[in-house]
Amino acid sequence: MSYDYEVFYKKQSRVGSPVVTINPAGRIYFNQETTEWLTAHKVKRVLLLWSAGASMVGVRKARSTDTRAYQLAYSNRGGGSTVTAKSFLNWIGFAGGPH
Repeated sequence: MSYDYEVFYKKQSRVGSPVVTINPAGRIYFNQETTEWLTAHKVKRVLLLWSAGASMVGVRKARSTDTRAYQLAYSNRGGGSTVTAKSFLNWIGFAGGPH
């Protein structure tokens, strides 16, 4: 009996759109494409914005002196970045999961 096997390539370069994922546990994840943009624009801190009428979240670059700003954490492996924002997510009433 003969079988045809294909090699699985673990790491493929992906070209995609910037994506933001919100975890109900309190983290906001930015994918690699988003992180590349943030790095190119030297973003270290962000303001988290909320539009109740549109139920939309926004992110804006913040000054280092802005006390409302959240610190970005960049991955050491060159992947994505995160913001820990449990209080913000509670404030907007984000429960997560499918609706």
